[in-house]
Amino acid sequence: MKQKIRKNCDTLASLGIGVCLLGIWSVAKSTMYYILNFSEFNKFLISQDDSPILYYIIAVMTMIAFLAVHLYIGLAARAVGTRGKNHIVYAFLSILLAVIYIISIPEELDISEQPGQTIADAVASMITDATTAIILLHTAYTSFKLRLLKKQTKKQEAA
Repeated sequence: MKQKIRKNCDTLASLGIGVCLLGIWSVAKSTMYYILNFSEFNKFLISQDDSPILYYIIAVMTMIAFLAVHLYIGLAARAVGTRGKNHIVYAFLSILLAVIYIISIPEELDISEQPGQTIADAVASMITDATTAIILLHTAYTSFKLRLLKKQTKKQEAA
């Protein structure tokens, strides 16, 4: 039983690092997209009635929040896996974020709304989003499994 717990702890620590890195990659990818397609983004902003700076602020704040959620999930999973902390909120957040990624996968196919994007870019983004969703779901699954194994071990030791 302790060997299974150790294995799940190692898996959770590795998944935590993966979630952090995928969050950093998502923000880097979005930043590169805005930089490389700056002229199209500016055309969109000019066509809007509101202040363009407002859209920049919203985009930056969204990316910061997105990165913060990924880092929280990843670092909490790593803390549970390496130090045995007793967090559980990150598992529910990882499920919620995975659902968001799954919902966004079909959106990648609509390349007509995304200037400068090809079919190959859309497929690559879909694969990345699917992989991220799988890693997030695996993080939640391993977290719940580890929690269950620890409870069973405590019951066996008490008996």
